[in-house]
Amino acid sequence: MNHKRKGYTALVVLAVGVLMSLTVTMLWTSTNIETDIAANNYRISQARQAAHSGLSHFISLHLSDEDIEGQLLIPETQLSAKTAYEVQAVWVDDTRLMVMSTGRYKDGQETVFEYPMRAVFTPVPEAQGDRIEESD
Repeated sequence: MNHKRKGYTALVVLAVGVLMSLTVTMLWTSTNIETDIAANNYRISQARQAAHSGLSHFISLHLSDEDIEGQLLIPETQLSAKTAYEVQAVWVDDTRLMVMSTGRYKDGQETVFEYPMRAVFTPVPEAQGDRIEESD
């Protein structure tokens, strides 16, 4: 009967060892997946911030309607070693200008993530923009 106990003990030790190995492997895999997700979220947010910078750059130019004939392009502008943006402005019709800013997160020359952002602008005549109305 003593030999049967040794056999059961070895079987239990082997089962516990397998369970611990599976647990460690699952934990390692889960940690790697979570790290990849966090890295992707970081890269996406960097590309989004670059796209915001492109829109801000366009707005800061204070262009008039006459300055944009048909199309305007702000070429790719580096913000850091890994982030850049490009801005394109196109007239949709006589009263609306669509501005498309594309933020990029790069690894060397390769674009890893792109984040497009669009805004539609309706120009206001300068006479209305400069006028201050007073109320009694």
